[in-house]
Amino acid sequence: IEKIHSLVFGKFLGPLIVYGERPNSADQELANGEAEVQIGRMLGLFQEIYETLKRSNSIALNMVHQLGVLYKKKEPLYDSTFKYTHFEYGFGLLGKLFRIFHTVDCVIDENENLKDHWAYYKRMMKFVKADPQKFNVEPLQVKFLEKSLVKFDKTLMSSGCLDVLFNQNYGSPK
Repeated sequence: IEKIHSLVFGKFLGPLIVYGERPNSADQELANGEAEVQIGRMLGLFQEIYETLKRSNSIALNMVHQLGVLYKKKEPLYDSTFKYTHFEYGFGLLGKLFRIFHTVDCVIDENENLKDHWAYYKRMMKFVKADPQKFNVEPLQVKFLEKSLVKFDKTLMSSGCLDVLFNQNYGSPK
């Protein structure tokens, strides 16, 4: 969790925070298509963030399951484990994961340029999907990219990362 925290705060948040900022040209409009190009350059980072948060989601689920197993009074090891286990550290790490998800959501939600450019990119992809040959792209490539864009749109770009974490099924492990 510490490595994930360092990765998110050290590598991912900086580019998300400054995305769309332009020095000495605040009054100028972007050239036609420039917003889409900028988002296209960010897709690799979005993929890394998505995969990191997906892995973090699995870690949170695993931690909750492990904490749940320690708490079951019917387990024979209850007396030797639960009574002497300090949960503060585990819950602190779980809280750190929640903070990571919340911070990513907030940074993306607060960046108007990112949200606007994302909308332009999605609109452009409709044109590409309708006529891939015009854009010199294979239909299979468009389909693959579209699947990734849908994943990003439902979680990252809609500031829904923390919701996904909260709403996953934390029931008993199988």
